[in-house]
Amino acid sequence: MMKKLFLVLCLSASAFAESSRWWPEQAMPKGLVTVETSDMKPVMEPCGKSVTSLNMGPEHMMVQSLAGLAAQAVNDGRGDEMVYVNLWDNTDYNLWRTRVLEYPGIEDRGVSKPWKLVERYARLGIVKGYILYSWDFSEGDITTRRDNSDESCNVATTLAGLLGGIIVSEGQEAQAKAFGLTCLADVRDKTEQWVFDTYRSELNSKSVLLQDPAVPNNRAIAVAHRMMTMYGLEEPTDQVFQWLEKPGLVFGWNDGRKEGESVSQLSRQGHIIVPSNWALNLPVLSLLRTDEPQQPFHRFDPKTIDFSDHSPAVAFYMSDGDNVQWMLGGFAHHPFYWGSRLNGAYPLGWGMPFADLMQVGVEPYRYLQETQPQNTSVVLMPGYFFPDALGDDLPKEQRLALLKQHSARIEHYLKAAGTGLFSFISMNYDSPAALEAYAMFAENIPSLTGMMVIDYSPYEEGNGQIFWMKNANGIDIPVVSAKYALWANQNHEHSGTPVKVARLINEESAAATEPFYAWTIIHAWSGFYENWAADEDEESGAFGRDGTQAGVAPAYWCVKRLNPSVRVVTPDELIWRIRMAYRPEQTKSVLKLHTDN
Repeated sequence: MMKKLFLVLCLSASAFAESSRWWPEQAMPKGLVTVETSDMKPVMEPCGKSVTSLNMGPEHMMVQSLAGLAAQAVNDGRGDEMVYVNLWDNTDYNLWRTRVLEYPGIEDRGVSKPWKLVERYARLGIVKGYILYSWDFSEGDITTRRDNSDESCNVATTLAGLLGGIIVSEGQEAQAKAFGLTCLADVRDKTEQWVFDTYRSELNSKSVLLQDPAVPNNRAIAVAHRMMTMYGLEEPTDQVFQWLEKPGLVFGWNDGRKEGESVSQLSRQGHIIVPSNWALNLPVLSLLRTDEPQQPFHRFDPKTIDFSDHSPAVAFYMSDGDNVQWMLGGFAHHPFYWGSRLNGAYPLGWGMPFADLMQVGVEPYRYLQETQPQNTSVVLMPGYFFPDALGDDLPKEQRLALLKQHSARIEHYLKAAGTGLFSFISMNYDSPAALEAYAMFAENIPSLTGMMVIDYSPYEEGNGQIFWMKNANGIDIPVVSAKYALWANQNHEHSGTPVKVARLINEESAAATEPFYAWTIIHAWSGFYENWAADEDEESGAFGRDGTQAGVAPAYWCVKRLNPSVRVVTPDELIWRIRMAYRPEQTKSVLKLHTDN
């Protein structure tokens, strides 16, 4: 019987740089106090405008800084309590809180009103005062870089972790003073460039937060670990990325209209981003129970494959598996995704940032591992970066060293989770730089059975092309590009609605003159109508509107339209079928070695 592999992460601060862990560490508290978002109140700013506080306003901003200061105090040995910001209507975040409170030695210290908690933490010396900023009233979409945006909230967030102050908007200052707090800094006229120039020597040089100045979420971890907080692609962003130790961990998200530019910018400097701008409670969720090691996902046994069956085979794979915030809230119980009644009804691959979850989403990881349907594969997405751009602005030797270092991290978590697959997005899937990165991964990740590559735009640009890269033992490892994409309102040749993709698979598999093995990426945010008519356009809709569905169900509609001759398999099985079809002697040898072990 195959031994179970467990992950026990080293919690020694001195071992941080040498270990496989890339997230900052959080010490264990003795108590957990909860603040409900429903208890947050609107704030009237001096300009006469009122800002709601439920999830998005000044009180939420203030509580984020309060939670960060509490976590920092636990890390520094100055406190024993952490703050959990609870979304009353979010099943996931409610469950994670319940599970954390089951940890041995953690006391449930109840629910507190935001300003009552400020008063208590001021009395304990955890809150030393306040930092004053101006609320950002700039017009435009949230999570885009807006003209005339007020950066002072990001400046205040950066200083909160350094000065020990909560962040308050102008409309909250009177209340802060009423609780006896003094102003530690007035940053209403200060910029992100100013705070970086002035305080860079005191900032965390391993991590940085990218966050819209109008969005409260995820600031707690920046405060807890004394990170720089900024937004936009313009300066000081490049300066900060050049200064940050490599590979650095970038939290949050940048201008939503410029995803490719943003990810390329940080990749070129040797960094990796974890999409998390809407995340909550990262300090609490990164608590690691060393008394209960994390267990692997289902292991796929390639010896169960009937390799004498040469039927065309296709796999379906869910996109956005690098999205940590999605895994924390809105994934596990969502009826479109992991919580779908059809999850497991057909073979399905899930992209997942389980390396990050093992470090920061410990309870979400455990829940997903415990509830994984037998008919599914879990494929690692180890952060969001472009392999072909990683370290491109650095000397060649440093780029290769970064690829090798990240390979070692990937190896650690593949072994821990019990899988051999990982996937990534390349800016140009077949560029020389991309092929160089794939070769580095194959050579330096012993557990690797295959890689799944997604082109940045369109996802299916590779048209199923396979590259072969040798591992350290001379065995060829396939790098398989996406051939199809389930994506609403697309006019690309190999992407579109469930009925269109099913037609393409049926036609092209029937006409194939060589083994037909391909995979389809399911765009997680595409909305489709359930329509069993043959029209290929009528299924497309807008995500979450007028009864559309996304994720698991639309892929199921596609699967049900496939010819009986087409076998639907998990990504694990697809990779092994490809290996047997194109490298039969090597694959037989590898599988015999597996049997012997």
